[in-house]
Amino acid sequence: MIDRMSMLQVRNISPETHRVLKSRAALAGQTLSEYVARELDFIASRPTPEEFFRPTPGRLANADAEREAAADIVRRERDSR
Repeated sequence: MIDRMSMLQVRNISPETHRVLKSRAALAGQTLSEYVARELDFIASRPTPEEFFRPTPGRLANADAEREAAADIVRRERDSR
Protein backbone atom coordinates (compact mmCIF):
# COMPACT_ATOMS: atom_id res chain seq x y z
CA MET A 1 0.00 0.00 0.00
CA ILE A 2 1.35 3.42 -0.93
CA ASP A 3 1.19 6.08 1.76
CA ARG A 4 0.25 9.24 -0.08
CA MET A 5 1.17 12.56 1.43
CA SER A 6 -0.83 15.72 1.03
CA MET A 7 0.69 18.97 -0.12
CA LEU A 8 0.39 22.35 1.47
CA GLN A 9 1.70 25.62 0.09
CA VAL A 10 2.07 28.60 2.38
CA ARG A 11 2.21 32.03 0.81
CA ASN A 12 2.90 35.54 2.00
CA ILE A 13 5.09 34.82 5.00
CA SER A 14 7.52 37.48 6.06
CA PRO A 15 11.15 37.24 4.99
CA GLU A 16 12.10 37.11 8.68
CA THR A 17 9.85 34.11 9.30
CA HIS A 18 11.27 32.36 6.25
CA ARG A 19 14.82 33.08 7.41
CA VAL A 20 14.18 31.78 10.94
CA LEU A 21 12.49 28.59 9.73
CA LYS A 22 15.21 27.93 7.18
CA SER A 23 17.86 28.44 9.84
CA ARG A 24 16.10 26.10 12.28
CA ALA A 25 15.75 23.47 9.57
CA ALA A 26 19.47 23.68 8.81
CA LEU A 27 20.33 23.33 12.50
CA ALA A 28 18.09 20.25 12.66
CA GLY A 29 19.76 18.79 9.55
CA GLN A 30 16.51 18.92 7.62
CA THR A 31 15.19 20.59 4.55
CA LEU A 32 12.80 23.45 5.10
CA SER A 33 9.92 21.24 3.91
CA GLU A 34 10.87 18.42 6.31
CA TYR A 35 11.21 20.84 9.21
CA VAL A 36 7.89 22.59 8.59
CA ALA A 37 6.11 19.25 8.04
CA ARG A 38 7.41 18.02 11.41
CA GLU A 39 6.28 21.22 13.12
CA LEU A 40 2.84 20.98 11.51
CA ASP A 41 2.54 17.35 12.62
CA PHE A 42 3.28 18.47 16.18
CA ILE A 43 0.71 21.29 16.00
CA ALA A 44 -1.93 18.96 14.55
CA SER A 45 -1.31 16.34 17.24
CA ARG A 46 -2.37 18.70 20.02
CA PRO A 47 -5.88 20.05 20.56
CA THR A 48 -6.48 23.75 20.23
CA PRO A 49 -7.74 25.50 23.38
CA GLU A 50 -11.21 25.54 21.81
CA GLU A 51 -11.08 21.79 21.13
CA PHE A 52 -9.69 21.07 24.59
CA PHE A 53 -12.43 22.97 26.41
CA ARG A 54 -15.30 21.92 24.13
CA PRO A 55 -17.76 19.78 26.07
CA THR A 56 -18.13 16.25 24.79
CA PRO A 57 -20.84 13.77 25.75
CA GLY A 58 -18.37 11.47 27.51
CA ARG A 59 -16.75 14.27 29.46
CA LEU A 60 -20.11 15.66 30.50
CA ALA A 61 -21.26 12.27 31.76
CA ASN A 62 -18.05 11.84 33.75
CA ALA A 63 -18.31 15.35 35.18
CA ASP A 64 -21.90 14.71 36.30
CA ALA A 65 -20.86 11.43 37.93
CA GLU A 66 -17.95 13.10 39.70
CA ARG A 67 -20.18 15.92 40.95
CA GLU A 68 -22.70 13.41 42.23
CA ALA A 69 -20.00 11.35 43.92
CA ALA A 70 -18.64 14.48 45.58
CA ALA A 71 -22.13 15.43 46.75
CA ASP A 72 -22.59 11.94 48.22
CA ILE A 73 -19.34 12.25 50.13
CA VAL A 74 -20.36 15.62 51.55
CA ARG A 75 -23.80 14.26 52.54
CA ARG A 76 -22.27 11.24 54.28
CA GLU A 77 -19.82 13.47 56.12
CA ARG A 78 -22.60 15.82 57.25
CA ASP A 79 -24.84 12.92 58.31
CA SER A 80 -22.07 11.42 60.43
CA ARG A 81 -21.83 14.55 62.60
